[in-house]
Amino acid sequence: MKKILLTLIILSGSLTSYAQMENRVMGTMPEENEESQIASKWHVGLLSGMSSSSEDNISNTASFGASVGYQPTQYLGGGFEAVTAKQDDANAFQRTTALIKATLHVGGDIPIINTAYVGGGIGPVFISNKVRWAGAPMLGFDVPLSSSSKDFMSIGLNAKYVFTTNNNEVPRELASALALKYWY
Repeated sequence: MKKILLTLIILSGSLTSYAQMENRVMGTMPEENEESQIASKWHVGLLSGMSSSSEDNISNTASFGASVGYQPTQYLGGGFEAVTAKQDDANAFQRTTALIKATLHVGGDIPIINTAYVGGGIGPVFISNKVRWAGAPMLGFDVPLSSSSKDFMSIGLNAKYVFTTNNNEVPRELASALALKYWY
């Protein structure tokens, strides 16, 4: 009787272990799709372009800047950019604009259009000893220079119209720039 009872206990333990092994999930994790690899990227970039204002007879001047951003999905992005330009007016002020920006990317299959974005930014504008808040609608595109989905460079153009809280002291500005970005 003891042998039969001991055999039943061993057999029930083996069946329990076998049932637990059958319930285990085995396999490999699915690979991340290419679209999410491309979309979820940080970037750093350099901007160089022209800045102009129709107010106060300020002519076109060269502008330079830098940007840092993150694109968590294929369609949304955000970041920070700072651009400076010397105003070619009687006072020769240096104008620096720092914007926190959000962008909506078009996507799709049409070349150039699939890399286009529209967005907006807010932040301060510094001219001489004046600081004013600014807003700026913007649009642009970034064309990748390689087909790599990991680390790659892009080249693009962007434009923005910067308006401030006091346009009499700090004039509105139309700025366009060539953007060279490294995505990682």
